[in-house]
Amino acid sequence: MIEKKLKKPISKIDFENMKMEDLAVMLWAGLVHEDESLTPEKVMDLVDEYSNLQKVTEAMSQAFQASMGNDSEANDGENEETKN
Repeated sequence: MIEKKLKKPISKIDFENMKMEDLAVMLWAGLVHEDESLTPEKVMDLVDEYSNLQKVTEAMSQAFQASMGNDSEANDGENEETKN
């Protein structure tokens, strides 16, 4: 879904310099199974209303890395949060 919407392979997404459009699409792709009427624009409205962009980006990055088999960095973030 991400590749189709962004018209580029996931491997070409620059996670360090991610554009807002890319972030919104990635969040949408992870959430649309919960609500088929969801759009990338609605996702960003939800982020603005209930969270902040930094927290959402960090959580999405950890989840994406874990899904790609890189659990060590994702787990490091979880360990940091439980320490605080």
